[in-house]
Amino acid sequence: MAALTKSEARKMIIQEWKKWAPKHVPSRRKASGDDGMTFYQYLLKEHPELLNFKTQGGDPWQTVHGWLLQEHQVAD
Repeated sequence: MAALTKSEARKMIIQEWKKWAPKHVPSRRKASGDDGMTFYQYLLKEHPELLNFKTQGGDPWQTVHGWLLQEHQVAD
């Protein structure tokens, strides 16, 4: 599979988060950075194709974490 654009990857990863989070983050609290890391580990194992996007020398985890923060899905 060809590398995704960052825009494509962001959209797909946020969609996957919205399916994953209700099953893994208690509804009584805001998701944490640790939840974000657990989600990232899930992506590595179950959906590595979503992490096939170009970064400019950066760590894909930092990019995914930044997206989750920007979308107000996790607290830092």
